[in-house]
Amino acid sequence: MKAIVLSSFGSADNFTAADLPIPDVRTGELRIKVKTVSFNPVDYQIRKGQPESRYVRSMILGRDLSGSVDAVYAVGDFGYSTVVGDPRMDVAGAIAFLEVVEGYQAADTQLLLRHGALRPDKVSTDIIELYRLYDSLYFSHCRHDDAKTYAWCINNLRANADRLAY
Repeated sequence: MKAIVLSSFGSADNFTAADLPIPDVRTGELRIKVKTVSFNPVDYQIRKGQPESRYVRSMILGRDLSGSVDAVYAVGDFGYSTVVGDPRMDVAGAIAFLEVVEGYQAADTQLLLRHGALRPDKVSTDIIELYRLYDSLYFSHCRHDDAKTYAWCINNLRANADRLAY
């Protein structure tokens, strides 16, 4: 990716053009393909080395930008797919998404089911099926980003079309 990097605090002459590797998307992150960027007053203060610069994690400035989401932390990695507020989601969602992960084996599901049975809130197969359908609906928008997960979603929805009819 092309970037303008601040080599050191101070003058605007400290900006240099650079070709950098496209960053990986990590847990809880998304990546934006930037079309335009501008500097705001905070960027100016950072460039000058003023107090705001102590919070800087990157010397690529430009806090105001426009673009489109390029990547989201992978669904198959079970990162952003946990629904907050329901403790059963961790186990049920993990069991449901195992089918997407490379190297999946039925024994993996049995292991997590045994773990779920030991929990005070008991994760039943009905709950797992509910979350499988929920996740299939929720993540079915990933068609262009994650073909494997999209196929998993569509297959689950087709297999349960009678449950979804209202």
